[in-house]
Amino acid sequence: MKLNKPLIRKMIKRIEAIPEAFDQADFAGRWAEGEDRPKPPCGTVACLAGEAVICAAPNAKVGLRRLFRLPYYRIPMRAEQLLGLSRSTAFGDLFDGYADGWPQPFRSQFRSAKTYKGQARAAVNLLKAILRTDGKILEGQ
Repeated sequence: MKLNKPLIRKMIKRIEAIPEAFDQADFAGRWAEGEDRPKPPCGTVACLAGEAVICAAPNAKVGLRRLFRLPYYRIPMRAEQLLGLSRSTAFGDLFDGYADGWPQPFRSQFRSAKTYKGQARAAVNLLKAILRTDGKILEGQ
């Protein structure tokens, strides 16, 4: 696996800067009135797969346009290509909507988070571990 480390770093920066835009349960969803988070500046929430598509573009506006042009089911496939992940790694671990396939302790961090900020922090911690281990943390889950 040849990770796209610059893309992962951009994802980390984006999630840290606007945690209200991160929602692991949705590849690319529109923020709705009444959600327990402030409205993201872009008006959209995205999981790690959606974040990869957004961050791979030259800017967020272009990334969002690309994201919403993709059929919903193609978002994780495009993200795995952009990130340099194998299909089994991406679908089995990183893009799981409830973090079921995330390695420990990140799965527990995500599940025990009481707020969207806590979930975003767990995702950032996972992404940092992926960088530190050159993706090995995702193998064999």
